[in-house]
Amino acid sequence: MRVLLVIAVQIALITANTDFNKYERRWNNAKEYLNKGTWRCKRLYKDLVEELKTCQDSCFPLMSDDDLQFRDCQHYYEKGHRVSGRYEINPPDNPLPPFSVWCDFMGGHGWTAIQRNINGPVNFTRLWDQYKEGFGDISDEHWLGNEKIHILTQTNQMLNIYLTSEDKSPASGTWTRFEVANESANYQLTLDGSGYTGELIDYFSLHHDGMQFSTADNDNDIGVGNRSCAADHQAGWWYAGCGQVGLNSESQSGMFWKDYYPSSTSIMRVSRD
Repeated sequence: MRVLLVIAVQIALITANTDFNKYERRWNNAKEYLNKGTWRCKRLYKDLVEELKTCQDSCFPLMSDDDLQFRDCQHYYEKGHRVSGRYEINPPDNPLPPFSVWCDFMGGHGWTAIQRNINGPVNFTRLWDQYKEGFGDISDEHWLGNEKIHILTQTNQMLNIYLTSEDKSPASGTWTRFEVANESANYQLTLDGSGYTGELIDYFSLHHDGMQFSTADNDNDIGVGNRSCAADHQAGWWYAGCGQVGLNSESQSGMFWKDYYPSSTSIMRVSRD
């Protein structure tokens, strides 16, 4: 009887604070289970139904919206999640519907992947709107999307980049502040290198901080003359000139990080400090 009571109360907690239709099947299963019990179970069920009709959200003040959605992968980490994988997030002031991301839980943080490029089947030769919306498979190779990256980085975010190469040991770097502006500013990059740590030489903040995002159909680099770095490297990026760092490049030379070349894997991820 005590077990049935616990089940019924849990159902009541859920249905009083979330969309009833979402849990309709669970509710109906509970009804069927309780209806097979004794007359006391049926009376309990009837009482709960009557209470729910008048209860509304005030009956269970301990449950809040914060318990039902997560702002980023760091939020999942703070709530005890430790298995890396695909999760749904809803950042603060997000004008978009909640969206899926890949979370890596490591080093005391929950990291939200914004890029995974492993020289696999996903082609990073895309135009402006595709880089804005994102493309690929969240569970594999992908670009999360400049609009989502902008939304994520409106709270203070660190950036971590992990690279591998066929002839070099894996290397990484972490920056203490990473921010991407909105589309009207061409998703301009802010990258603070003052607190940088890592094995990679920090060419990224040195040469790319302050750069606007460029694609072949929207050239915002500061290259020489009419040269388009995005067209040359066949991918979108925060180009300054056409050298130094380009982790989406699909040109014959592939992804590049000046002295760490050629790169075969690139993972970019962000987390709140």
